[in-house]
Amino acid sequence: MLLNIKTRQLYLKELGFYKGEIDEIEGKLTKQAYLKLQLKYFNKRIIISLPIKQVEKHFLIYFIPLLDKIIKQIN
Repeated sequence: MLLNIKTRQLYLKELGFYKGEIDEIEGKLTKQAYLKLQLKYFNKRIIISLPIKQVEKHFLIYFIPLLDKIIKQIN
C-alpha cells in the first residue's frame, strides 16, 4: 500500500516534520520533511539511498502504529 502525497504530508505534519500547507504537492518542504524523518529515525546510510516505495514501507511499519497510539491518547 502506497500513501498518496496528501496522506504523507498529514502524517509528517502530525509528527512535527512538515510545516507547510497540506497541498498534495511533493515540493521542497515535503522533501525536507522526508529527510528530517529519515535522519531522526532511520539508518542514514541505508534509507537515504532507498527508493521512495521502500521508504514508505518503513514509514507504514513504524509510524502508522505510533500515530494510532497518539490519536487514541488524544481522544
